[in-house]
Amino acid sequence: MIWDFDKTLTHDYMQGPLFTKYGVDSRAFWEEVNNLSAFYSEEGDYRIANDTIYLNHILTYIREGIFKGLTAKTLRELGNEIQLAPGLPGFFDRLRQSVDVEPYRKHDVRVEHYVVSTGLRAMIKGSRLASHVEGIWACDLLPPAPPVHHPGNQSQDVIPGSDGDSEVLSGSSQMRV
Repeated sequence: MIWDFDKTLTHDYMQGPLFTKYGVDSRAFWEEVNNLSAFYSEEGDYRIANDTIYLNHILTYIREGIFKGLTAKTLRELGNEIQLAPGLPGFFDRLRQSVDVEPYRKHDVRVEHYVVSTGLRAMIKGSRLASHVEGIWACDLLPPAPPVHHPGNQSQDVIPGSDGDSEVLSGSSQMRV
């Protein structure tokens, strides 16, 4: 089973806990996002993917200091606050068990669950659903990567964390889509 996340496995957008933490009005944020296509078309010849442009706007909020100190670790912690749709995650387990009977067992029929989302992978990984899925494909907030082979590069702007996360020191971040 391949699932979308926002408004499929939840009744709202996953970013709600993020907005609450930083005191951001979610309606204002989404209104800004909905107007970005027009804004960028006035600015130049840009192709906008309306379903992912909000990711760029999150980066704007990071650069402007609105989401000050936001890291993948913070997103994962906020993921625990996401309200799943009623019956989840138990529904996933019941679907798996529904084929754990003959004749399905004899033919090694299994139900697996995957999430494919334009949302934030760290938040999904932090949700109560993460341990009930086999894989999550979504967008990651990345720490800055120094241009290793650039002659002017003297030092790195990132301190690697012991859990695979890094703290962003430079104020610039990237979103992988």
